[in-house]
Amino acid sequence: KQWYQRRVRGIYYTCSVFPGGAIETFYGSGSHYDLACSHVLVADVLTDGDYSNPWFIYGTFDVFEGKGALASMSFYLGRDIFEFQRGWLINLGGEKMVLEEGKGQQVGNSPCFVLYENLHLNLDCPNFEAYYDGIMSGHI
Repeated sequence: KQWYQRRVRGIYYTCSVFPGGAIETFYGSGSHYDLACSHVLVADVLTDGDYSNPWFIYGTFDVFEGKGALASMSFYLGRDIFEFQRGWLINLGGEKMVLEEGKGQQVGNSPCFVLYENLHLNLDCPNFEAYYDGIMSGHI
């Protein structure tokens, strides 16, 4: 049995963030971002028709090996907030979440589950899935 039950079903577009500020949007077009600040990578302010339960994912960028890279992904799901950081760390309320490789775990009290496997963080939430390579790129 899998460690989680997939909540997002079907084929969906992917938003990808690559080193150097290159972004491939959900619609397949490319963009280049100024990496001097954090950016909203994706948001849903009307989740399932409910304005009271929005979610947002922010990306923070820095320089890694001489190129702009995704340093962290911050997840805001209603009152649940956590952050994937470089080095396969998860900041959960200011504390480091202890991960076990190959074991799916619930992220705090959020409805999300994370799997740390093969040097990647894979996140499964009710309305999206996200992936972070722990170094410089992510996919939503």
